[in-house]
Amino acid sequence: MKTLIAAAMVVLSSFAAQATTLDFNFSFTNTANGGGVVTGIVRGLTDNATTSASSLEILSNEGGFGVREYVPSTAGNSWTVANGVITNFIFASQSGHSTFPTADDSTFAILSSLQEVGLSNDPFVALRDTFAATGFSFTPAAATVPLPVGAVLLLSALGVAALLRRRQPGVGT
Repeated sequence: MKTLIAAAMVVLSSFAAQATTLDFNFSFTNTANGGGVVTGIVRGLTDNATTSASSLEILSNEGGFGVREYVPSTAGNSWTVANGVITNFIFASQSGHSTFPTADDSTFAILSSLQEVGLSNDPFVALRDTFAATGFSFTPAAATVPLPVGAVLLLSALGVAALLRRRQPGVGT
């Protein structure tokens, strides 16, 4: 019985150790750089913390440029999330930092302190416009449901504990 309780505690503690990351969709009209609606996703943010995004990807741009993943410098990648809402952020990436297979000279910048966003096909400058002028917004992305590995481990531990108990002489007879 002690083995069973210990196994259950180990598995349940693994649930508590997992940090959940949040993803957010965004969209804006790229008024300062030729117009057109731009959509994208910010991935890998942590709730109630200030962290770097693991990925920021422009998914579409009616202007026809800059559709790729952007990799910023450490200084240009800071996001604060409080209770599932992005409250403060800075993200800037110039061309040459792309990990996406497309060769692209685009630059992307988004700054909450200035309330500005811009995607440019210039390798060095992203002309920015205000959030109000662009209709900029974040929306939580649909969360993926992880495979319940902890439940599988718990059931496995229970099965092993039951087998061990059956093998002990004089137990259960």
